[in-house]
Amino acid sequence: MLLAICDPEAEYLQLFHEYLKKSCHLTWKVHAFTDLLQLQKAGAEKYCVLVIAESAYVPELLETDRQRVIVLNESGLKKWEGVTYVDKYQKAELVKNQILQYYAEFSDRILPRLQKKYNTRLIGFFSPLRRSLQTSFSLTVGQLLAAQHEVLYLNFEPFSGRNALFADSNSYDLSDLLYFLGSDKDKFPLRMEVALRRLGELSYVPPMRFGQNLLGVSSGEWISLLSTIEEMGEYEYILLDLSECVQGIFEILGMCERIFTMTGRDETACSKILQYEQILQQNDLGEVLQKTEKLCLPVFHTLPDDYEQLTKSELAKVAENMLKGIGEQ
Repeated sequence: MLLAICDPEAEYLQLFHEYLKKSCHLTWKVHAFTDLLQLQKAGAEKYCVLVIAESAYVPELLETDRQRVIVLNESGLKKWEGVTYVDKYQKAELVKNQILQYYAEFSDRILPRLQKKYNTRLIGFFSPLRRSLQTSFSLTVGQLLAAQHEVLYLNFEPFSGRNALFADSNSYDLSDLLYFLGSDKDKFPLRMEVALRRLGELSYVPPMRFGQNLLGVSSGEWISLLSTIEEMGEYEYILLDLSECVQGIFEILGMCERIFTMTGRDETACSKILQYEQILQQNDLGEVLQKTEKLCLPVFHTLPDDYEQLTKSELAKVAENMLKGIGEQ
């Protein structure tokens, strides 16, 4: 795929050009132009998508299918018909995602990903205990691991309470990925690229907006989703922040290379953990126990509300000890 960006604002053009080249796992080439005449001389017709700043766009000078044109809106007005508008002055990630989303809608061409780079390993986080800091811990582990590795985080809680992780109303989430996997698998890599968000260096797909929908997803669908992402080979690690609402939870835990289970000190917590372990034994799932590391976290006086600051918290010290050896395997 050839993508052209045309913008007379040189600094914006350079920064966005560099961002696109570094941030996307898809096999596309990005060419940058400071004015429309440069784009015309290069041959505008050969580009699959033309992203043009409003201040540079002159429809009369560009003889091409307007369906392929995306205007970076600078004024807030929609001056021309037949083109798509994207707000220029928003996060580069959102601009990129809207471009990809548009391409996925109008194009019949399958946009391949780069060659498989990694044999992906799954790391699971699951505990029968509530309020165990499982999500805070898994996000901390994910960010620390992502400092040196390609890591994807997926949250399977029905009510995660992590508003910063949720997609906006126009963006994809985990339920959309399941839908795309079943309806248009060829375009799944492109759709997933649109769904991805970043927390520092950690990639993640926003959790389901309506957590109760987790109950309607079969174990086969979850396994198919995880297997498809593994086959892409874009991630060294996929972190699964699991809950009991996930159908086939034991099968998914069985797919994990390593499992972290939060425990507690009080009698009720110990009883729940014991019951959980007995269920695993009774169902011939001793392998899940063998891969499990139980963590009884200390009492933390304060933890930051900003998730990116978790790597500088007391919780990070515990996570660093648990991570020893993971990146060396």
